Amino acid sequence: MVNFFLNNKHFKLKNISFFFGIVVLSLTIYLPSLKNGFLNWDDNWYITDNPYISDFSFSGIINMFTHLYHIQYSPLVMVVLSFLKYTFGLNPIPFHLTSLIFHIINIWLIFRFIDLLTGKTDLALFVATFFAVHTLQVESVAWMSAIKVVISTSFFLLSLIYYVRFNTTERKRNYYLSLLFFILALLSKEQTLILPLVIVTIDYFHDRKLLSRKVILEKIPYVFLSALFLTIAMIATYTQGFNSKMPAVNILYQIEIVFYSMFNYLSKFILPVNLSSFYPYPAFINYYMLIIPLLLTFIILFALIKKLITRKELIFAIGFFFINIFLTLQILPVRKIFMADRYMYLPLIGILLIIGFILNRLIKLNPKYKLHIISIVSVFIVFFTILSFSRTKVWNSSLSLW
Repeated sequence: MVNFFLNNKHFKLKNISFFFGIVVLSLTIYLPSLKNGFLNWDDNWYITDNPYISDFSFSGIINMFTHLYHIQYSPLVMVVLSFLKYTFGLNPIPFHLTSLIFHIINIWLIFRFIDLLTGKTDLALFVATFFAVHTLQVESVAWMSAIKVVISTSFFLLSLIYYVRFNTTERKRNYYLSLLFFILALLSKEQTLILPLVIVTIDYFHDRKLLSRKVILEKIPYVFLSALFLTIAMIATYTQGFNSKMPAVNILYQIEIVFYSMFNYLSKFILPVNLSSFYPYPAFINYYMLIIPLLLTFIILFALIKKLITRKELIFAIGFFFINIFLTLQILPVRKIFMADRYMYLPLIGILLIIGFILNRLIKLNPKYKLHIISIVSVFIVFFTILSFSRTKVWNSSLSLW
């Protein structure tokens, strides 16, 4: 495990120094969140009044793994919450500290994943830095009920990392570790069941023959696990009265909502202001909203034509984004909200990769651009850090939230 964190051919001491700087930025943003209390926005039923996490005994842990709770199955997160409650009571500081620790772990895992996948350390540092400071991430870290997002992401990324290592070394140990961490991710958040699609994009990025017998057989255990947890999720949805709360389905309107969601996610990625903990379905959709997605599409196509990004890089990055956000696009309305900041926690990596690939290529084409790009990137880092620090305070209490 020490080798995983430190000893590899890409490792350099300066990378640790850069990562330390990222950690300092993260602490600057999120240390105030340690003073946050529990909120009346899901924290009550998920943590303070949750009967399952009140019993940190062997039988209590078994109950967590054998029962659904509020249409959810995330027993591993329940165990973490139960341990925290058993050890510290309902003191919110250890709960928020745990969430922050997992976020910092995720920053490192993103750096390792992209560095191993692409061999581009500067790109990995770029993505990890903006993942750490972007304001859309605040909800996932500062809101206790979103702790399953940061925990499941850790196991999700570990599974991807070991799959990349398996691709490059063909050591079975890495394959089995990837499967193990996939199981842990599924036990933390059922939406991680889309991981098999992500590893297909990794195969594509590594120029593997996607239809070869060997590659297909490798995917069978992943697909089986996804199907199993999809079944559990469907049982949870249709046996605990959730159907009665679903809004009526209007196919045309839901298609509009998908585009409207994408517009909002992309616009709030660029300028994360007017964020909210609750985004209700709009009564009216302005079709001028398509301007931003169309503009971004034009920029990406221009970059592709000008060879600022390869087709392989573009397909992997876009694939990573859409695969990870697909289940939250409300194609079928299963929530009273059409979007949420926390839904971008993992998909954000895909957008950052597109930008990172383009900037990396610009610097290679003309090294004189490097200083200008670093200056612009630094301004955005400071900008997002300030916004995120301010946004963290919103989650301090129910009063400040609403």
